[in-house]
Parts: sequence; structure tokens; C-alpha cells
Amino acid sequence: MHVYDQPVLLDSVSETGVDAMSDTLLSNMEKAQRERLHSFRQQLETTYQPGVHIEEVLRYGLPAHETAREAEESGSAYIVVSVRHMGKVERLLFGSMVNGLLHKTHVPVLTIPEEMPLRHFHKICYATDFTFDDNPLIDKLLHFARMYGATVHCVHIHDSNLDTESAILQDFQKTYQQEVAGGLLSFHLVESLNVVDGLVQFIENHDIDLVAMLKQRRYWLDFFSGSHTKRMAFHGRTPLLVFHE
Repeated sequence: MHVYDQPVLLDSVSETGVDAMSDTLLSNMEKAQRERLHSFRQQLETTYQPGVHIEEVLRYGLPAHETAREAEESGSAYIVVSVRHMGKVERLLFGSMVNGLLHKTHVPVLTIPEEMPLRHFHKICYATDFTFDDNPLIDKLLHFARMYGATVHCVHIHDSNLDTESAILQDFQKTYQQEVAGGLLSFHLVESLNVVDGLVQFIENHDIDLVAMLKQRRYWLDFFSGSHTKRMAFHGRTPLLVFHE
């Protein structure tokens, strides 16, 4: 899917012929965008194995709004957004687009670095605040992990009340004792005063391929309340899968 903006054209008097020129410009722009999208589809079909159905969707308007609308109308399971190396202004615009997307749809959003090599997800990290509301999402991640032959690592970043959090961790281990015993699921406590720093430390130490988060949880708010550079650097290194409450 590709969403493009139409140029802003000044009002004109029809006798001058500018209206006809504007229509031609818009028509040519749409044709060029459609040709680019079709070429991209052909490239995908040539590069990857047959059997994967690919559709072309071209819309004009606001990217977040149109992407969310298409996802809802088509019943998409995920929305995938490519992340590339960006300057400060581009980072801000990208962050606004993703946040706008998350506010307009309940479809999970997966961001993937543009230059990331094609590979399966082997280690999935779920940033959790250890409440039993997490169980449905952990179940979804376990299903996702089984498709890829991956493992799920639930990590909680803490700075106090270790005894209480250790007890909660043990309760989770009992709830999922079969998955824990089979090596499919594990739970971790990481001590850090900063959520993002703690997550980055865990990701680097455990070679995490994918980070899952739940929007509206404390981690999500902390993650997007710091500097643009830090949070977008995180985006640029590791795929991020965001679910909705």
C-alpha cells in the first residue's frame, strides 16, 4: 500500500486554462505513483516465493488515516511500517505518523528497520508491567512464536519492590509452567532507573529479534516520553510490534 499527498494548487480562473492543467498534473501524478507501486509488486513477486498473494492499494491523503482505514476495511492482521535512517525532522514526522496510526486503528502495528536483513524472529521480548491482564497478550505472542519456532522473553524493568515483583514473576511461571518447562517462554527482572535503558540492555544482552509492547501501558508512555533521538534509535535497531489494550 502507498499513500501520497496531492499538491496544493491555487484557485484559478477557468478561462486561463490552469484548471485543465491542474487536472492533467494530478492525473499524471496518480499514474506515476500507480506505476511505481506496480513495479514494486512485480519486484516482490520475482524476489520471493510464489504462493504469497500481493495486492496493490494506492490512496491519497494522510498516511496514518488512510493506512488505518485500509487495514480495517481489509481485515488486516498486522500493519507493517518500514523504518529508515532519518534526520531529526524526519524522526519527528515518523513518530507522529506511527502515533497517529495507533490512535486510529486497533490493528497491531509492526515497525521494521529498512536495512534489516530478511530473517525469522527467533527471540521475542515482551516488555510487561506484570499484571494478569498480560495473559491474553502473552497467549498471542506464544501463538506468534510457535509459527516461527521462536521463544518469548517477558521482561519487567524495575527500580524497587523486588520482593513483590519476584512473587508476581513466580505466579506467572506457575500459570505458564508447561511453556516455561519447554523453553518456549521465560520471565526476567531487569533493574534500571530508566525503562528504555533497561530494555536496550536486555535486548543487546539476549540478541532479541523483536520487541512487543502494549500501547497505553506505563512502558509505552515512558518509551515515547523521552528524547526523539533515543526512542527513534531504538526503532532503528530492532523491530517493534505494538498491540492495543
